[in-house]
Amino acid sequence: MKKIALYTLLVAISLTASAQLTRLDTPREDLQWTDSYDAKYYYGLSNNTVYLYSWDFSLYKTIATNPPSGYKISSCSILGKRYINNDDKVELFVSFMETTSDDNTNNNYTAKLINEDGDVIENFGIACILNLWQMYSLNNETRLCIYKVMINSSTGTSETSYIHYLCGGPGTVSVPPTEQCGTNIGSAYPNPGSSLITIPYHLASEKAAELHIFNSNGTLVRSIPVGPHFDKVTIDVSNLQPGVYIYECEGKTNKFVVQ
Repeated sequence: MKKIALYTLLVAISLTASAQLTRLDTPREDLQWTDSYDAKYYYGLSNNTVYLYSWDFSLYKTIATNPPSGYKISSCSILGKRYINNDDKVELFVSFMETTSDDNTNNNYTAKLINEDGDVIENFGIACILNLWQMYSLNNETRLCIYKVMINSSTGTSETSYIHYLCGGPGTVSVPPTEQCGTNIGSAYPNPGSSLITIPYHLASEKAAELHIFNSNGTLVRSIPVGPHFDKVTIDVSNLQPGVYIYECEGKTNKFVVQ
């Protein structure tokens, strides 16, 4: 993993939406995890463009993401409407990967929040890893947590942080009482990946569990033990065929792409 250079990221955008995202300092143990984002939309990625589809798979919006120079789109998470701003536009978290490394193993990442018109709500800078960890509910407020890994240029060591934001929109994340402290799995990174992929997770109890990986046909291709005293697992996907894979742990699912 290479050292991050100190430089200013210039992002060319035509429109900028006013941000309603407030940085917080919230301990992780206070989180009430949920994966209940707005499920009314599906997406596809191609040529740095997000194709947003409605429930009936009709095309709802084509969104140009305008990545910074030297970056390409890596992944996308659909938050829904009215979580960040008080309008009726779908909000998305989009991650971009640096394209200078041929093997995609030493790339930096950057990310931003945009709406369905491509307007930038928030930029999150540059890191070795930068991903949406989860949205969650705490004290009847909707919050957003970013997972970020930086390299200390003087020591060469990694510094991991979970950065929390209070969402300024009126939308709320619904958390059923039985799931407030339940098992949860985060977004895999890097995604897409070709060698090693890391999957964040949180187990509901002190008991070990298994993370199951299925291919697009629903065939189980791997089962991986996960423990309650860790918060992520790194897996080698180099021997998997390119394509979409679903990972599941105690009923919670997500997906990653092998390229």
